Amino acid sequence: MTPEKTIRNMTERATNLKPVFQENTGVGSLATNLDEYLKELNAIQNAAQIVRVFSYCSDATGDYVQMRPEYQYIPILIGADNRTTPLYHFVEVLDELVDYDLVVSELPHLSYAQVSGALSFLRRLAQVNPRNIDPDLFDDEEIAEDPVFMDELRKALADKETSRVLNRD
Repeated sequence: MTPEKTIRNMTERATNLKPVFQENTGVGSLATNLDEYLKELNAIQNAAQIVRVFSYCSDATGDYVQMRPEYQYIPILIGADNRTTPLYHFVEVLDELVDYDLVVSELPHLSYAQVSGALSFLRRLAQVNPRNIDPDLFDDEEIAEDPVFMDELRKALADKETSRVLNRD
């Protein structure tokens, strides 16, 4: 696999770097677009670093967490039934199950806000991906396409009593 194809597979973006380095015969032609090429190279390097770090972590912990191109390299878990669970959803479930009182009793120097902040940090870390896609947008799109949810939303908005209760002055 050529470096060009590897970069394209990792970032799912075409790059102009290969033709520049092949066709550049003088400093002038490269200098005019140098900023653009450096930004693109930096983005590609950042994407590769993210995939590499997460791959090392996955390798070290049994390859249970995977980063696959069809899921935009967002860390996922694949269940026995081949259903995928994004790692950030897993962290959300942990957050719901964690007994904050037990955590604070084990680590009394931490506040409840710090425990919550640490779990939020883990969730955001689990959302990191080389294309900087916000996985919450996937959830928002899924909800917006759910006819049952949209029907309930329409009913709630049409209900004048709900409006009157919510907007009491």
